[in-house]
Parts: sequence; C-alpha cells; structure tokens
Amino acid sequence: MTLSERVDSLQDAEANSDLDQVESLARDLGDRALRLGYPSLAEVAGQAAQACVEGKSETVRGALEELTEVARRVRQGHRGAA
Repeated sequence: MTLSERVDSLQDAEANSDLDQVESLARDLGDRALRLGYPSLAEVAGQAAQACVEGKSETVRGALEELTEVARRVRQGHRGAA
C-alpha cells in the first residue's frame, strides 16, 4: 500500500467516524514512518492516534489535515517512492 493509499484510508475512516480504525491505521503509519526515517510523519500520525484514544474528533481531523500535508511533502521529495 502506498503512502497516498494509507492517507486515503485514514481519511475514509475519519469520514465514517471510525476512530478505532483511524487509531489503528495512524499507529501503523507512524511505526512505518519512524522505521523509514520520517519522524515528522510519525509524530503527526501519533498525534492523530492519541486524539482517537481521547475521543477528540476535532483534534483527529486537524491532525489528519496536517498528516495529509506532511505526506504530500514526503511524496514530492521522493517521486515514485511513496
């Protein structure tokens, strides 16, 4: 699954108000991002996951907006790799 597909899955889960799924996907993305050397992506994914645990849907939405932007920058820097 590409980075774009992972972000799409997160956005879909958030749109469906499935915070459990958002948390799971965000934690997975954060773990992968950290292993691959993208700490800023890992950090914002962790923020989204924590907001899910706390039940803060507005914070989740904001974190996913930031995650989408960080992911866009990662993809721009690594054409064809993300």
